[in-house]
Amino acid sequence: LDTTDAPAIRFTTTFHIACALIVASSILRKACYRRIGGHYNSGPSLAEDHKLVTTGPYAFVRHPSYAAGQVYFVGIVMTMLGSGSWVRECGVLATWWTRAILASWMVILLWFEAVEFCEVAQEDEALRQRFGKQFLEYPERVPYKMYPFIF
Repeated sequence: LDTTDAPAIRFTTTFHIACALIVASSILRKACYRRIGGHYNSGPSLAEDHKLVTTGPYAFVRHPSYAAGQVYFVGIVMTMLGSGSWVRECGVLATWWTRAILASWMVILLWFEAVEFCEVAQEDEALRQRFGKQFLEYPERVPYKMYPFIF
């Protein structure tokens, strides 16, 4: 490793934006946990006493916690790989094996994100089956699954 570039490690605009994304997404995810209450879990499943939540963050998008998780990972990647970061400035990416590790990590993150999109579809279907008309009215009021005006 070339440590002569160590002074290049610094706080950059990218780093500050990434930290803001991490904090904002963490706050949003916490708000989702609070709104859902004890029914929050890591996958699409419904408890017997599950209620359709359409308020709080769920009034803007139907799956805000998934979106928050994705934004969180974007922030993490930005802090680790942005200009001024240790990974970028210390030359750790100069070897093939560290690039291979980084590429593997990115593949895992992308796989995780793809799984989330599948879970969104499964969750919508489970909610439609459980709540019927009540759920069918929800996408009419809140058309976006994860990102306002995008998806």
